[in-house]
Amino acid sequence: MRSFGTGMVCVWILTGCVGSHIQQTHFYSLNEKANFKSSFGEGMTIGIGPIYLADHLDRPNLVRQTSTGKYLVYNTYRWKAPLDEAILLGLAHELKARSPDRGVVMHPWYRGSSIDYQVVLRIQKFEPDSEGQLTLTGSFEVIDKKKNSRIKENDFEFELKMSDHDFSNQVKLMREAIRILASEINRSLPVSFSIAGQNAADD
Repeated sequence: MRSFGTGMVCVWILTGCVGSHIQQTHFYSLNEKANFKSSFGEGMTIGIGPIYLADHLDRPNLVRQTSTGKYLVYNTYRWKAPLDEAILLGLAHELKARSPDRGVVMHPWYRGSSIDYQVVLRIQKFEPDSEGQLTLTGSFEVIDKKKNSRIKENDFEFELKMSDHDFSNQVKLMREAIRILASEINRSLPVSFSIAGQNAADD
């Protein structure tokens, strides 16, 4: 996992022990229905990643923020896959679905891969607060790999309200936040073109 510091962060780790009773550990997937395989397109190919997580998110546990700004880390509520990989998978799946002819490749890719544009992400917040307000905050930049230049840099903040404090609801809203972020990234990418479609038009 890649992470970046966010200053002084106070984290409380909640274990699964209550007296002599050990609670069951629950595992959650951020991409239950995501079916994605990296592929190169005839027209434009997007490289998604790397992604840098804030320190309090760079862990296998689900996290929530308290009213005093501290972070609660739950040992008995965990991710099935690393959070950074799960976010990249969700974004890649959504970007491919929005333009099937466009190639989408997840980081890391092989050296020498033909990537037209790369999307680098930084996530500062991706957790609910004590009031059930889930926030996804961060930034992304789009890099023209052929010219080795940055063509776009966007800050983002999305807020979604949880209907209850159940962890399943938290994960559901996190999936929705990823879909919203994918739409934001998609709007920032150059318009894709299909060589096959261009040839047909020329005929």
